[in-house]
Amino acid sequence: MAGLYCAVDWGPRRRSAVGIILFAGAALLFQARTVARTWYLPAGVHALRTLLPWSDGHPLDTLAKDASVIALGETLHTSGGVYKTKVRVIKDLVERFGFRVVAFETPWTAAQRVEDYLSTGRGSSDEALEGLFGVWRSEEVRELLEWMRRWNLEHPDDSVHFMGFDIQQPWDDFRLLGSFLREAIPDQAEVLVDGLSTCAGVRFASQEEFRRETGGAPKISSEEQNRCLDGVAKIGFALRVAASKRAGSSEIFARAHVSLRGLEAWQKAEYYEQFDGTAEYMKGFEPRDEGMAEAFLALRSLNFPEAKTVLWSANLHISQRPIPAPPGSDLTSIKVMGCFLAKTLGASYVPVALTAYRLETDWPMIPNPPPPTISRSLPKILHDLDVEDVLVDLTIFNAPSGGRDQRFQVDFQLPDIRPVDHFRALIFVDHSPPARMLRRRS
Repeated sequence: MAGLYCAVDWGPRRRSAVGIILFAGAALLFQARTVARTWYLPAGVHALRTLLPWSDGHPLDTLAKDASVIALGETLHTSGGVYKTKVRVIKDLVERFGFRVVAFETPWTAAQRVEDYLSTGRGSSDEALEGLFGVWRSEEVRELLEWMRRWNLEHPDDSVHFMGFDIQQPWDDFRLLGSFLREAIPDQAEVLVDGLSTCAGVRFASQEEFRRETGGAPKISSEEQNRCLDGVAKIGFALRVAASKRAGSSEIFARAHVSLRGLEAWQKAEYYEQFDGTAEYMKGFEPRDEGMAEAFLALRSLNFPEAKTVLWSANLHISQRPIPAPPGSDLTSIKVMGCFLAKTLGASYVPVALTAYRLETDWPMIPNPPPPTISRSLPKILHDLDVEDVLVDLTIFNAPSGGRDQRFQVDFQLPDIRPVDHFRALIFVDHSPPARMLRRRS
């Protein structure tokens, strides 16, 4: 009988049909396993991957209901599972919850290249990616930009937009300030511009040139630092005087102020870059993060007022409370961007950390961290619960072990923290493989 069965010629069509049935069966079994896992999830833990409707609503319902800004973080850049999850969450926030701006931790002037691509379709998604930091130039982010472009074609009266907010762009800010001063205050412009001559990076045309010539951390003397900051202060005073005399041009002066504050924040942060490996180094974090918060709030208000915004950054930057400083630092804690955003936006600012149990990256200079082993580690707790791709509402979730004193490493340079103190929610991916990078980071 077995020999007779083996001798039957099924034919290509029947073999194809059998293959489809087997594939569909395997897919259904996978979904059944995924859905079964959701039946015993602890309170506050929501599965992100299931074909069935959510019994208690969409996992993002509570977070998105009253949010004006949802910030999505990551422990390390260039991890593909985390990137893909962020992209999926952004799509849901756009489609279901009316978010219309995506803001990236990348210099804001260069990011205009992405906004131009989304709004006009000129160029390609690869060319648009050139407007982002190298750590974001991946297939996952490219897929997000292409999806946003398709959305705009299908919804011409309800477009999604893009912006950057990083202030690591002294070459652009110096150029913009010079142009503005020569037009608005021509009799003072050259003296004021000369006052910025000792600011780090202003004599270079781009980040690539700056890093090539200086290694990314130039030596800055106290005298050079003081002269630069004095020049910034003089321009600030001149702008205030000029603004008071030019009615109706408040937006122009507001944009000049963004460049000025960005240059000041960059200078304060860059000064401490030369002390890498010492206790002084960590003092550069707060100036940059305060500058990013100010740039984000100002540019969003100028370009997309009242628009619900998804912010893409790192866990370190989005925390709503100060982050503990590492051992050996003179500081006890560090105020980061999220602290300043939470102060301004209140409860409408919703920081969501992303992490993984097994985290892999495509960042050659940074080794992949080993999976956590301590019992209070939240990624280990979730891994031991046999869950993957879940959103954890930290205001509800009470871990089986460790109670509300769970920990996780927000950044490889910093101590473990209690996530409930710093984030509204956490998205957990059990295994996040490396991102599919299109170009090594710059």
